[in-house]
Amino acid sequence: MAKRIFRREDEGRTELLGQAELFVQKGKGSDTYYNAWLHDPEIEYCPRCGSDAVKTQDLFSKTYMDLVSDGEKKKVIQLEYEFYKYRCLNKDCKHIFSKPVCFASRRDNVTFRLEDEIAQQVLSGASYAQIANQLSGSISRQAVGQIFNRWVRKKEACRKTAMLPSRLAILSGKTDKDQYTIFLNVDHGIRVYDIVYGVSSADIAAVLLKDGVPNVQVVLSDCNPIIVDAIRGYLPSALHIIPVEYWFSLVTADFAEFAHEKLKWSSVKGKDTLIMMPEGDLGYRVSDLQRLLDSRPGIKTAYDDFNRLRNIIANRDEMWVFRELEEWLNSADPEFQEAMSATKFQLQTYKQQIASNVEHRELVPERLYALTSRLENLISSMRTFSDEVLKARILYTVEADLEHWSGVLLEDVLAVFDQQVHSNGGNE
Repeated sequence: MAKRIFRREDEGRTELLGQAELFVQKGKGSDTYYNAWLHDPEIEYCPRCGSDAVKTQDLFSKTYMDLVSDGEKKKVIQLEYEFYKYRCLNKDCKHIFSKPVCFASRRDNVTFRLEDEIAQQVLSGASYAQIANQLSGSISRQAVGQIFNRWVRKKEACRKTAMLPSRLAILSGKTDKDQYTIFLNVDHGIRVYDIVYGVSSADIAAVLLKDGVPNVQVVLSDCNPIIVDAIRGYLPSALHIIPVEYWFSLVTADFAEFAHEKLKWSSVKGKDTLIMMPEGDLGYRVSDLQRLLDSRPGIKTAYDDFNRLRNIIANRDEMWVFRELEEWLNSADPEFQEAMSATKFQLQTYKQQIASNVEHRELVPERLYALTSRLENLISSMRTFSDEVLKARILYTVEADLEHWSGVLLEDVLAVFDQQVHSNGGNE
């Protein structure tokens, strides 16, 4: 093999670069343009056939964007990596190759370090524009998005499953401006198995059929008709349960809208929040509530009805039965009933699935609704501008075994979000 040319090392910039396998050549480049070589460029044998008859083919170069830290400041640099390609002299092989490296992929134009930095900033809630500004405008907002999306695609390619869990929850939620569908593995605990932006039958089918015919025995859902129809179509043999809390969430939304219309001209401070609080949580605000109800007597009957239903469902000592829900609905304030027409229809349409909550209560994790509601509140308070951002924040903020994927614990995801909110001073 030909003798290598001696190149002097720029120790200062090599230390700043901090890529263990590389050194920066002295006398070339600038503070933002580094010319780098491998410390050890030698090749001993062909990686394809193992022959030690190897010849230097030619010198090549590839330019990457990289990130270096100069004190507390991070800056993007151009990293020109120079390397040799070799040719195997085995006549049955003739493989042309270069020495593998760890700092970047030969197919990309950014280093893993810069890619990871951008990904972590997006996961922390930063927008593409904010990241571009933090990097002194050396990368455009569009390029930041492309780099991040590529990072997510690599994670998705690594995420491998043998089969769907036997117990699965498929639920919808709201982002800041749209909806999402989340898939939870509830075989052992509550794990986020997958999440997609939007709610569509095609996306649900893609997740369910990704690893062949699904072997789901129990499926939990909310009352979203798209999800219910998809379960009927793709999981016809599974036991389908709709936990009553998800139906009650529709009643809650109906009552919130109904109460807002009744109370919108009231002068009581925080009236919309006050009217929705459980009676046991009112504390010193009991007098405010009473003043509110006295000033708007038209809401009193519906308010009592709503809290009566809340108590029926929350009572763990005496589990409700489906008949009680029907009786409550038929006895509720007529004006409130009219406001709940769609919710009333869903109770009847999904009677079997909701009733199964009582018959198979042991199959429904006790904290399922509480945890998924908390997650929805956090997601809806963030800017979610793509499917990739949603997936990354929910699936890849917590370390997990991607090669043998069973999901990431929902409580761990929530803990990361809580930490981010705390770090941001309570503002996402």
